[in-house]
Amino acid sequence: MAREIEIEISPEGIVRGDISGFGGTRCREIADILSEIVGQEVGFEPDSEYFQAGIGVGVDVDVETER
Repeated sequence: MAREIEIEISPEGIVRGDISGFGGTRCREIADILSEIVGQEVGFEPDSEYFQAGIGVGVDVDVETER
């Protein structure tokens, strides 16, 4: 399985990262790095792949922007 990190940013500033192709603990490490870069994590949703060799997970974080 190919390793992939997809990042979406909504107009409201919500960042969603979909991580696939990484092992369970490695996937969590990548999610933590993403959260550290963009802001506070508000959700971590491992799917069935998270518990197998090929991993998929969604991470939502809030980004506060200064205006």
